[in-house]
Amino acid sequence: MAEKEELIVQWRCHLPNLIKETLVNHGASALKIPMQITMDILHELAELALEIDDPRLHKLMCRLTLYAQADPESPDYDPEMVKSLDCKII
Repeated sequence: MAEKEELIVQWRCHLPNLIKETLVNHGASALKIPMQITMDILHELAELALEIDDPRLHKLMCRLTLYAQADPESPDYDPEMVKSLDCKII
């Protein structure tokens, strides 16, 4: 009996855009500083993930769009790099 390959769908979350869109909401102005601090920490995390150089971390960073190369809106977007990490993301 042939084994079935399991299809796993992983969603992408453009975290920087999510935070920007949240802050555009007039009722969320109190979140501006905490969100900026969170983004600064996430940028640190992305830098550390590059240093650690673990493929699983790279996939997560791509799914959160924390690497410019994984951000379709960035001039540094590199679809081949994303593909090479085998990021089957939507």
